[in-house]
Amino acid sequence: MPTLKLPNRFARDLAGVEAPRTTIGYYWEEFQPANTVTEVVENRHTGEEKRWTSIHELVIKTKDGALWRSLYEQGLTEYQDVEPFEYEGDLIEFTQVKPVPVEHIEYQAVAD
Repeated sequence: MPTLKLPNRFARDLAGVEAPRTTIGYYWEEFQPANTVTEVVENRHTGEEKRWTSIHELVIKTKDGALWRSLYEQGLTEYQDVEPFEYEGDLIEFTQVKPVPVEHIEYQAVAD
């Protein structure tokens, strides 16, 4: 499975970007793989939560059009001051993904 590794601080900065966003700051010139990131495609809560944190999905696009995904945790309250990727090490691993349409059922009120 192909992976992309980005510096922790850069991944944390990307986690702070509201998606979709096609303009990414290019002040990371010293790290070539970071320069390949062109877009934050998704940055959303997955619906999953742990006791003190919520799980979020970050999907980015690179210059070659490939999509990459990583999960991170965010504190649920001001007392759980957990930053994205805070305890994940120096390099954050993103796995290559592809979009897959999913059909779901939605329930709406019935009019009388």
